[in-house]
Amino acid sequence: MSTLTKILIVLLTISSIFLCGIVVTYVGSATNYKKQFEDRKKDIDSLKEDKKALTNDLNGLIEKREQDSAAQSSKIQSYVDEIDTLNSQLKSATSKISDYEQRWANYGAIFTDHVNTLEAYNQRVNAAENERDELQKQKIENEKSIKELELALLESDTKLDQLEIQKKQLEEENTQLQNQLDQRLQMAGMTTIKPVQVTTKTNDPATMTPPVRNINIEGRISEINQADSLVSINIGSADGVTEGMIFHVVRGSQFICDIGIFEVDADQAAGFIDRAGEGQPKVNDIVKTNF
Repeated sequence: MSTLTKILIVLLTISSIFLCGIVVTYVGSATNYKKQFEDRKKDIDSLKEDKKALTNDLNGLIEKREQDSAAQSSKIQSYVDEIDTLNSQLKSATSKISDYEQRWANYGAIFTDHVNTLEAYNQRVNAAENERDELQKQKIENEKSIKELELALLESDTKLDQLEIQKKQLEEENTQLQNQLDQRLQMAGMTTIKPVQVTTKTNDPATMTPPVRNINIEGRISEINQADSLVSINIGSADGVTEGMIFHVVRGSQFICDIGIFEVDADQAAGFIDRAGEGQPKVNDIVKTNF
């Protein structure tokens, strides 16, 4: 049973307990039944909406997991088909070896009838033995390939389990980050701007400075000048910001654009939009040197 299913069961249990409490309260109360009924109805409708949203999320996750499982099943099936092919080749090689061994065993009878052609038959025997050795080598190599494929299949299963764990961790982290971002944006407000096409100069020192990858500085956009495509951030030299740094603007898991810093104060800095991404920056968007 998955975690979301357990959560849904708990919510349904809480809803049932809550409904029982409403009935008990309704029976025990002697006044204002209509108002209590309307309040309880609103609560029940809210719980139904929550249940519907959780059901939709659960269905989405189940569908995603089924797609991932189908992709992995396809890979596993390709490995199984390849193993079957190698087994078929191995059977064919074994059959050839048995055939040559049988032919080699019959050489004794042929030797008594063809004494004058002994040397020729010996050469044929040697050739058959050499071919048998080659087939034996091929058999060993095929067995080695089968073992390698079996190991690859085990590694694939292990990676699938690890990816499933990482997926759950990333989903939990993404949910926490999104909740924190929503809370901060609701507290601080948001300012939208129209898309602005920015052309950077190749001889601008700020655009030629490579992004800083060795440190991790993070702040937020405090002001946007739409006309000049300039952006102010709420961190400055006291936080380690220097001229020429490149900050990445992100919103949740979405990359928005890059900002090239050209002026730095103690507690704030200014820059221009250096590289557009999937949207336009907004006030309170997160800026960071490292993804």
